[in-house]
Amino acid sequence: MIRKNTVGLVATVAVALLPPATVSGQTAHLSSDPVVSPGKESIAASPYQMSWTRDALSFAAAGIGLGVAGLISSEADPLTEIELAALSRNQVIWFDRPATRRYSADLIRLSEDVAFPLAVAPVVLLLDSRMRSDWATLAVMYIQTNLLGEAVSSVAKEAIPRLRPYLYNTDLTYEERTDREPGKAFFSSAATFAFARAVFLATVYSDHHPESSLRPYVWGAALTTAATASYLRYASGIHYPSDVVVGAAVGAAIGYLVPRLHRADESAFTVAPSTASGGVGLSVQFTF
Repeated sequence: MIRKNTVGLVATVAVALLPPATVSGQTAHLSSDPVVSPGKESIAASPYQMSWTRDALSFAAAGIGLGVAGLISSEADPLTEIELAALSRNQVIWFDRPATRRYSADLIRLSEDVAFPLAVAPVVLLLDSRMRSDWATLAVMYIQTNLLGEAVSSVAKEAIPRLRPYLYNTDLTYEERTDREPGKAFFSSAATFAFARAVFLATVYSDHHPESSLRPYVWGAALTTAATASYLRYASGIHYPSDVVVGAAVGAAIGYLVPRLHRADESAFTVAPSTASGGVGLSVQFTF
């Protein structure tokens, strides 16, 4: 695993393990019905809530995705010199072809460094009194965001094998072209994590501070950081533009939907028994 996953785990654990004695307010409750996280009278009520149904389904979806990825996972051997010689840039669709002329190990490391603040930002946000009083709910939401991002990107990488662009770069030595896993380019999990965390952080801040004049700057800083880290995955030759765009879109969707599903002021996601069409089942409804 590269550092983007490691730092995300560290940040998640750091948030989740903060004891209630270290934060103001009270721990959020989890029940079958939505319960708003209580706080002190001087602190606005939490915009989020947890429920057994919604959170169990979120964790179950992530668990199933990771399980499927694990079942179909396979380690590919490095390509031989004969296989590399058979590769042609013309085999790559035109808008992805420029990536085949790029490679930089330094830019790969730089992309991870640029994305690092997004992974640890949840801990920094706890300096804010409103979000600190809501730490338990935010910790659960952040864990879900990371798990869902890992699950979706892992399934895609295993189910849709794709050679990385630098393999087509004939300016590189054989050792450089075979230094990493040759497949699993689609789609960029780094872009997924960067945009999932960026959108999550900006959304959480905006929901806790709907009146703040800093909201556009928070969004701008978060999205600029995510976009820069994602662009560097292309510039380094490790991903095609389409890998980055799809990864960014998936990450942004996850980063938005997780807080949206936990909104306390409206029922965005409901699960109820259904007897439609003469049968018995579950009715699932999501409201944008």
